[in-house]
Amino acid sequence: MLADRLGFDNFFLPSPYAPGLEGGLPFHRGDDPRYDAEFPGHPLTLIRRKLARLAPSVRLDERFKALPAFE
Repeated sequence: MLADRLGFDNFFLPSPYAPGLEGGLPFHRGDDPRYDAEFPGHPLTLIRRKLARLAPSVRLDERFKALPAFE
């Protein structure tokens, strides 16, 4: 629906996490949370809502936080 509304050429974007990435899974405007209100039952909308409620209660063990960064 969004690709039709926004135009297919404007729908797919470079990944904000890996701008030079070619192929693989695309990043598209449908991933933007601003569209969640239009698609309240979409799985991505539902998981974002659940994560927003869960995130404030997450606590990391100090031993885990002391581990070296994953690269």
